[in-house]
Amino acid sequence: DLKSSEAQDVEDALDLAIAYLRRVHLFSFYNGCTAASRVADVLNGSHAASTVHLRLQIADDILQQDQDKAEPASENEPPKKDLLVQRHETYVEKALEEARTWLEEPSKWESVVLTPEKDAEATSIEQEEEQVEPAWIEDHSVIDEDGRARCSFHFCRKLFKDSTFLRKHLLKKHSEFLKAERAKCHDQAMMGAWDAQETRPVPPVLVDCGRAFSLV
Repeated sequence: DLKSSEAQDVEDALDLAIAYLRRVHLFSFYNGCTAASRVADVLNGSHAASTVHLRLQIADDILQQDQDKAEPASENEPPKKDLLVQRHETYVEKALEEARTWLEEPSKWESVVLTPEKDAEATSIEQEEEQVEPAWIEDHSVIDEDGRARCSFHFCRKLFKDSTFLRKHLLKKHSEFLKAERAKCHDQAMMGAWDAQETRPVPPVLVDCGRAFSLV
């Protein structure tokens, strides 16, 4: 029972790690495909990672059968690989072949690799984010006449010796509000990318904006 429990823990950890790779990095482990460049490609089924591949339930049985049927290798022969390893290596080799074609046909990877324009846009957003923190701290600081600093969040209002301690407090206790301010720096770029994208994860919705604009 102990061995069975330990094996189950290993399988659960594997499933969790593979689920994380697909959910966060859009990478499908079991079919060996490359990560999707856009979430929309996964949601609308235009990328191989959109198919949910699960761990084979009878993998242990297949491995055991393959091992039983395997002929003993001679001293000069390399050890034979089991069926699942062969399958996985085939999928990986297929993905590598597809990646090699990107070098021969640049049009296939132009949408994946950052262009100079996109790189410049990302640098601009990073610079905007760096400017957010000082302004946000100043907006949420109240400095008394004696030099003491108070947190201006209405639900906090803690008083500190000076602005240095208040800054540490704001970054430690109210960092989620700073993250929200930083996220606003991405709004324009994200909306531009959304408008330029032909295939979207949700269908367009008509909104009645009144007599002046009608349906949008």
